[in-house]
Amino acid sequence: ASWCGPCRMIAPVIDEIAEELDGKLKIGKVDVDSNQQLASEFSVRSIP
Repeated sequence: ASWCGPCRMIAPVIDEIAEELDGKLKIGKVDVDSNQQLASEFSVRSIP
């Protein structure tokens, strides 16, 4: 979520890990505000 300070702080770290592990591990970020159905399917209750 764009309003989530901790999410914005950790985003560069997530991007770096995704780049380092490219081809070995798939890492994605989901905006739970824009994807409420997906968040519900995975029982996301809080962020980050």
